[in-house]
Amino acid sequence: MTEQKTLLPVSCCLFPVPAMLPFDMKAEIISIGTEILLGEIVDTNTQYVASRLPALGIDLYYTSVVGDNLGRLVEVIGRAWTRSDVVITTGGLGPTEDDLTREAIVQVLGEEPHVDPELERGLREFFARRGVQMPESNVKQVTLIPSARAIPNPRGTAPGWWVERDGHVIVAMPGPPTEMRRMWEAEVAPELARRQPGAVLVVRTLKTTGLGEGTVDEMVSPLLKSSNPSIGVYARADGIQLRIAAKAASVEDGRQLLGGMERARGRAPDLRRHHHRVERKNARGARPHAADRRPGGLPKVARRRRRAAAALPGRRDRNPQGEPRGQQCAQRRRRPDRARRQLICARRQLLDIMPALNKGTVARRLR
Repeated sequence: MTEQKTLLPVSCCLFPVPAMLPFDMKAEIISIGTEILLGEIVDTNTQYVASRLPALGIDLYYTSVVGDNLGRLVEVIGRAWTRSDVVITTGGLGPTEDDLTREAIVQVLGEEPHVDPELERGLREFFARRGVQMPESNVKQVTLIPSARAIPNPRGTAPGWWVERDGHVIVAMPGPPTEMRRMWEAEVAPELARRQPGAVLVVRTLKTTGLGEGTVDEMVSPLLKSSNPSIGVYARADGIQLRIAAKAASVEDGRQLLGGMERARGRAPDLRRHHHRVERKNARGARPHAADRRPGGLPKVARRRRRAAAALPGRRDRNPQGEPRGQQCAQRRRRPDRARRQLICARRQLLDIMPALNKGTVARRLR
């Protein structure tokens, strides 16, 4: 759904969420892999999962990246287990010795792992269909603990883990993005949606132009302490944006919360009036203060040329320097460049020596 306001360009996104976990459910994402820490690959999994959590009404408070080290993995996962309702990990589910996510979860929860016969049979059939003998190291991919169940992974050999105990959940997914995204969309996200109480997250984005980030922050500073709705200031390529997000039991309640934030004129200056005042200054040619130059705008030279051209009559008949376009072309024709002048001189010299060359050729033929 989309809403449009006459104040500024506005985008409104509604995220309906089904129904069982706390209304203020907190999540944490842990990306696992030494190759991420070395900068050999980019961690796109965290960005992907983080962008999907608002649709489920889940708040993301922490993200971490940790290498393939059992001690540090136990530390990071253990800390996340105690402070977050849902811990989402990606990576470390392969068959090699440095894939240690399962081992870390086993140590955090203090449970004994075992090989699941059903999973082992399915994995051996997976290799048999391809005519390949399964390495015994892959058996670690079919282990489970009492509080875990396997998450199907038709795109790879590593099933995920859904671990649930004492009101906390750990979701362990594989690292390859194609496997992780399919598992999230088909298995994890629907399960989290069924467990979350009915809620709606309404997000509205206000775009400003002609204002610097510091200026906008000062204008809305009395509202920044609000928790619901919450407000944030972000610098984007096309201007400074205000993001207002409200959690409520219904869409209408969320819109009322957003409307109350937008009507808070007594606590914050009027963005609409300041926005138009700055735009009128720019239209008259006055340069805004350095702190208020909008990011992503026209370069300084382009703005100067545009103002100069706008101030001249017959704008389309003149270039940005104010010269008539036809006159400029004539001047260019009268001023040949250096290469062209050299070519003309060479041609003239050739024409001067042509008669002598022709006479010599005739005399040789007569002999």
